[in-house]
Amino acid sequence: MDYEHISRREFVADTGKKILTAALLAPMAGFGVHAMSQSIPALLNPIVLDLNKPEYRALAAVGGAVKVPHPMAPNKPIMVTRIDEATVAAFSVICPHLGCKVGLPQNGIITCPCHGSTFDMTGKVTKGPAKTNLYQFDAVLDGSIVTITQKKS
Repeated sequence: MDYEHISRREFVADTGKKILTAALLAPMAGFGVHAMSQSIPALLNPIVLDLNKPEYRALAAVGGAVKVPHPMAPNKPIMVTRIDEATVAAFSVICPHLGCKVGLPQNGIITCPCHGSTFDMTGKVTKGPAKTNLYQFDAVLDGSIVTITQKKS
């Protein structure tokens, strides 16, 4: 638009259209920014859990689960689940859809309270809108000790 030869009415109408467009697009851009801000920092040191301690006793039984603080981001905990007698899984509680925190499993299903995405006990997505799994960590069970480390690519 040639702003040197524009009437006041045209200027106001053009400016109004731009403001309306920005107002409509801002929430969509905000969702993308929010989801990106939920990135999970790397574990610099292993996390070691002793299943004999009361706070981790739920992991002694198959199907049990606990949340533990991420040492680099306490507001982004790590969920640890007991898959079978010899296997545990560890993954972020941050849903990859829009960054909400998933709850502990109920009947083997982990659910995101925001939009209903579900995940299995290993953190794999079973129902959307999430399209990717929960961020995975390596977890090893050795007797009554669980060691959680950064996933190797």
